[in-house]
Amino acid sequence: MSVAVGLAAGLVVGLSVPAGAAPVTGGAVVAEKCSAAVDNYSSDKWSAVTHKVCASVLKKPDGSLVVQGRWIGDMTYYWGAAWYTEKCVDKAFEQCFIGGELRLKKAGEAGAAQTDLHPIGRKVVGTGHVEATTEWLVKAGQTYRIDLYKGRKEGGYWRKSDYESSKVTLKAVSVDVTVP
Repeated sequence: MSVAVGLAAGLVVGLSVPAGAAPVTGGAVVAEKCSAAVDNYSSDKWSAVTHKVCASVLKKPDGSLVVQGRWIGDMTYYWGAAWYTEKCVDKAFEQCFIGGELRLKKAGEAGAAQTDLHPIGRKVVGTGHVEATTEWLVKAGQTYRIDLYKGRKEGGYWRKSDYESSKVTLKAVSVDVTVP
């Protein structure tokens, strides 16, 4: 059962593009796919993050192909008999932090060879809905895997009274996308 309270307008975190790659300034989506959403809880079940990874293949006007990876997460906390969306405010004890890396590699490839990592570590201010997006130039006819590596959430409502209640380790999620 998902603890997400809903997708409210939130912070969109733009990430750097790998050296030699230009951000997509236009282009047609030629393939798109998302992983299933996964629920993650703090050790005492007082904080949670529901998250997934999505991949889109875009064809730029110059004919080059880009895989755009997105990590999407919703942070919540439990109080009383209900789940509430985190309100990540810029106060010492209610700040929220998201960490980890989006990584791209050829699907089926063992280990971390040909892996391109992009950090998603950010302080979040606003609602508990967070997105991180990055892009990679890719080749046609290849299948790529995008996943979240070492994902974690810290902070939020329970940070002020019980720091351990505010820590959530994010389960691995991944999505394979084939570039036509």
